[in-house]
Amino acid sequence: AWHAAVLIAVTEFKGQKSFSKACVVFKLYKLSLFDLDGAYNAIKPVLDGLRYTRVIKDDSTEDIDLKVKQIKVAHKKDERVEIEISEK
Repeated sequence: AWHAAVLIAVTEFKGQKSFSKACVVFKLYKLSLFDLDGAYNAIKPVLDGLRYTRVIKDDSTEDIDLKVKQIKVAHKKDERVEIEISEK
C-alpha cells in the first residue's frame, strides 16, 4: 500500500522544481519502534525513490538534512509513515 501512496505523491509532484538543498523528515508511526540504525535503514528505499524521481537532488549530507523520528502508536491500524520535505 505504501508503494502506491509514494507513486501517487511523486506523480503529483512531477512538474515542480526539485529541491536542490532539502530538509527531509521521516515520521515513523510504529507499534514497535526500531533501534536507531534500523530506523534509518527502513527509510532508505523511500529516500532512494525520492532521489531517483528527482524530488530531491541527492541524498548526500551536502544536499539534504535528514531526520528520522519515531512515534509509538497503540494499534497496528495507526501505523504509517509521513514525509516532510522543505527547502534547506
